[in-house]
Amino acid sequence: MSPAETPYSSYAAIYDRSGQSRFGLRMLLYARRLWGGEWPRSVLDLGCGTGAVAVALSLRDVRAVGVDRSPEMLARARARAARWGARAEFVQADYRDFALEDRFEAVTCFYDAINYCHTPFDLERVFRQAHRHARTGGTLFFDAITHFGIKHAWGTQTDARVESDVVRVWKSTFEPATGCGRLDITYLLRDEVDAGLWRRFDEEHVHRGYDPVEVHAALRSAGWEPRETFVCFTEDPVTMMTYRVAYLAIKRG
Repeated sequence: MSPAETPYSSYAAIYDRSGQSRFGLRMLLYARRLWGGEWPRSVLDLGCGTGAVAVALSLRDVRAVGVDRSPEMLARARARAARWGARAEFVQADYRDFALEDRFEAVTCFYDAINYCHTPFDLERVFRQAHRHARTGGTLFFDAITHFGIKHAWGTQTDARVESDVVRVWKSTFEPATGCGRLDITYLLRDEVDAGLWRRFDEEHVHRGYDPVEVHAALRSAGWEPRETFVCFTEDPVTMMTYRVAYLAIKRG
């Protein structure tokens, strides 16, 4: 992958097709529970991908703005918004370094997009950007895979799936020195016009695991007050073997 590419340059073409966007919609319903059953009036969605969350919010009369680094993912997000007649807005930017004029009642970051921060310093940078763009009293809601999850669930393994028009190979490795897991993905896609032709693409995705103590420290340093920390999609306490954690924080006045 060249420096100009993002981890989703090629994967964008298969992202929705493989059902990945459903996770964000599930997180959105979970968020509403933790928001007290009400929708915020405005939401900034970091790492918005193909825009499923922003479009769903927009269709509920929430002002939604999505930020993502990948132009390929944003092209599909804008197409989704046009298809549904949604007024969601999308901005191409690195979620560690961007500036918008608006302030939002809630900031979200779903589907372990936080784990693309490979150092605690970058994690804090994202939280500071979220803080700058949130109103006083606003919330930050996101999920993150734990160190345990990256080390053991990702681990070192290879998974292959073969369907009639898609072949997928995922190979994961764990690097103890950095606490990062690397996922090398290969897809073979049958051409939609000529069924005898296949297109291949390869991408590398690197995640760093974060435990609540690290996340809470970064949140507080960035001006957030951690409020809720749960096993994702539940209200259960986190254990040493939790794979994914959901966090809710409040912007202090």
